[in-house]
Amino acid sequence: MNAYEFLFFSDNLIPSPDKLTALDVLRKSLALGTNNSCIYLFTFELIEVGTSVEFSIGPVQQKNLGLKKPIVQLEICDNKKLVVLCDNLLQVLSIPSLEVSYNATKLKNVTSFQVHNALYEKSLELYIGTKKKSIVLLQLGDSKPQLIREISLPEVPLSFRVDGDALCVGLWSRYLLVNCAPDGTQQQQELFSLDDGQRVTPLVELVEKGEFLVTGMNNLGIFVSAKDGSSRRPPLQLDSNTLALACASPYVLSLSDEFLTVHSGLHYERQQVQTHSVNGGLSLALAREFARCGSLSHIVLIACQSGDLQAALPLPWYSQVEQMLREGQVDEAMRVAEHARQSASDAGQSSPELLAKFRRIQQAAGLACLRRATSATAKSAGQSVAEDAQKATQYLVEGRIDLRHLLGLCPGLLPPSGSVELPAPPDGLSQLAELCRAEPDRMNLLKAFLLELLFKYRVSRFTGDLRREADTALLKLCSELRPGQTETLIYSELDCDSADCLAFLASSGRHHARALLLRWLGRSAEACQVWRQLLDDSEAGDPQFPGVDYFAEYVTTLAAADADDLFWPHAEYLLAKEPERHLRVLTGCGLPPSDIVTRLESRAPKALLLYLEQHLLLLLDETDREEDRKLDGGDERLHTRLGALYLDAIEEAGVDSDSDAAASLRARLLTFLRRSKVYRAQFLLGRLQTLQSRSGDNGAVLLLPHLAELRARCGDINGALRVLLLDLGDCDAAAELCSAQSNPGPYWSALLAICLSGEHRDRLLGSAVRLLNRPDVPADGARVLPLLPANYPVGPLRPFLCSALRRALHRRRSACLAKGLAVAAQLTLSHQLASLPNCRSSISLTETTRCAVCNRRFDESSPSPSVPSTSAGAAPAALAFVLTSTGQPAHLRCCPWLHEPAAANCSNSASSSAGSPTEAAKTSA
Repeated sequence: MNAYEFLFFSDNLIPSPDKLTALDVLRKSLALGTNNSCIYLFTFELIEVGTSVEFSIGPVQQKNLGLKKPIVQLEICDNKKLVVLCDNLLQVLSIPSLEVSYNATKLKNVTSFQVHNALYEKSLELYIGTKKKSIVLLQLGDSKPQLIREISLPEVPLSFRVDGDALCVGLWSRYLLVNCAPDGTQQQQELFSLDDGQRVTPLVELVEKGEFLVTGMNNLGIFVSAKDGSSRRPPLQLDSNTLALACASPYVLSLSDEFLTVHSGLHYERQQVQTHSVNGGLSLALAREFARCGSLSHIVLIACQSGDLQAALPLPWYSQVEQMLREGQVDEAMRVAEHARQSASDAGQSSPELLAKFRRIQQAAGLACLRRATSATAKSAGQSVAEDAQKATQYLVEGRIDLRHLLGLCPGLLPPSGSVELPAPPDGLSQLAELCRAEPDRMNLLKAFLLELLFKYRVSRFTGDLRREADTALLKLCSELRPGQTETLIYSELDCDSADCLAFLASSGRHHARALLLRWLGRSAEACQVWRQLLDDSEAGDPQFPGVDYFAEYVTTLAAADADDLFWPHAEYLLAKEPERHLRVLTGCGLPPSDIVTRLESRAPKALLLYLEQHLLLLLDETDREEDRKLDGGDERLHTRLGALYLDAIEEAGVDSDSDAAASLRARLLTFLRRSKVYRAQFLLGRLQTLQSRSGDNGAVLLLPHLAELRARCGDINGALRVLLLDLGDCDAAAELCSAQSNPGPYWSALLAICLSGEHRDRLLGSAVRLLNRPDVPADGARVLPLLPANYPVGPLRPFLCSALRRALHRRRSACLAKGLAVAAQLTLSHQLASLPNCRSSISLTETTRCAVCNRRFDESSPSPSVPSTSAGAAPAALAFVLTSTGQPAHLRCCPWLHEPAAANCSNSASSSAGSPTEAAKTSA
């Protein structure tokens, strides 16, 4: 890559035998110094004709200082002054007359200088390095020079540069960093030492604000921070015997007697950008603030020993960037472009044209990274491919590339017609398109990159007005590369060309994705047809189709939308294939059970049994968890219908069949009969007895448990017990039947009576004894013992007898305890009665006496119905009274805790106002 274009500036600018020793350029002014203290001042113009560039040199001004020594340093100031250093003597000359300016400006013992401030015509501030081992800041004017600041140094300063209040000074043996505070204090810091054996000419140059560049050992150019002396960038490898440095951001130019080398301060991995051969290089001069093409630029002039001048013109930054992109130096190119854009922005020269040019460069850089990421040799380098893809994404998005340019690289991604006019393609697009067409593997990598790009920036401004094109391409790529994410993509507010996508998915064999898109578009009937074709035609299947269970789940959701046209045709299709597996289509559809039963009776009778079984047993499970809950849809008709279907299925499978299906049906029927509580037991009992009569003896025996359950449900407990005991011999089932009743005592007695009486006593005696010994048998021993044979041993009955004796003793002792407690309570009440107040004084009832409870007079209330009518001459029942604990009378009916006999006594005691108060008090107690 070339950063500069080298031109011949001029020759024979100074007469022979003078030799050029120093030069400086400011804008379009050029000052030259010779070895015999002569000064030449020129003006020049840059003439651009097409692609060629020439220099036009104006009239010359000449002056001889008369010192016969070479001019070491000179600098053109903004206030039209020329500062010259020759023979350690510093002078200030006016431009263009080259006459001495100011009074007493011939300063002696000066080693180097730097202009600090030259904004005023009548004053000039200079930093001056002296042989007195110091650097002074002087203000020169018409009067005597004024000392503003003085910095003492350990050695004579050879070169230095100033950046604000910071100075970087080069001495013979070291470099120093001096920071001057506003209060006048100074802080000196030694940066590093120079080896005496390898003498290095100390050169200091200001790179940018806050950073210096100095020459060190081993031909290194070291960057130094003006704040703390640290180095924030790696050093530059300079040429040997470096004579001069110049910094034209972002490049650093170093001059030796043979080469001019251009270094980049941005490209750490490739610092040397360009090398130019020179014949006897002497010095460099940077044309500061040179206006070219309407913007500030810089020209570097190179002085040679022959007296010739060469010019280094910087190439336009975009030309440099394009050249680096062509060479594959993407990172370097983007650093240069970003630096140029930032510099123009800082200088206030940013424009829409500059921004558009920068975005075109970003697009080209992104395509270059994309070419690198999709190259055939990049497959094995996974990390580098990922980095290149990430950079390509960043550059393409920031460069605002039109998405259709990228999608057009892959045939078939764009819909047939676009919504926005397509702009001009970016640089490098055609090259990438040719590579992708020639290499299928590169095309696959490109598709993977586009998929990641579209997924990442789907909702960002990257798509802009092209959301439809982006989603269309994204769906196609996702169905091809990531089919597992297609469903999620479709249901995420997709905005695509549906006709184009459906055709693409059909042609590429992505039938499941096509059905998903049809479903999302609201075309459920077409989606179901696609899925049914996948189920029926295994050869044309789609590996991404989850299978029949997925289709069944979707069909279940169609019941709420359109049951007749959508749900039932596909539900019947599934039930015809595997009714047991797809019965959840009916149980989860949400349709009324009555409608489902009506439909299944006429079209799928085999599925009706399974549906009722699953639906009703599910309701029974919910009822078991919440006993008081009313069954929803579990009415008598459906339950009875399920029982009848069980019997029909058992008859069809064969009542006495030994097959697993018949055994399963009998077991399911018995479970249903035991759990359900709302079927018509009498109807099912008749059907069962009819089925037993038509079947053989073996079949009738297999249905005996069901017969016992139905007889018990009909209330014929004794009949059920006889079936369980006499026909089946299942004592445990008979015992469970008795225990399940609300009042099990009589049923246990009937069970024991069947076992211990009649012709079956000998056969069932052992079972009866085992039942008697159960801990939960509520049988009365006095009634059971007479039923047992007189010669039956007591040993086997010991548990029962102990339990019966224990219960009898418990009842007797409980009765004695209750009687004792009653007597104690009566005695306690008698004691309380004797201690009641006013119980020994007379009680008088008058017309104004009121009840202490209801506050009514005793003659106002009707007789209490609980008080028996009195005989003639006795006091009315309304006058019967009791005394409260406070001694006040109250109606007998207002004290419901009293008994009728006490009321009779109370009425007798109230026959006269002088009745016995003791009796009334007892009644009250």
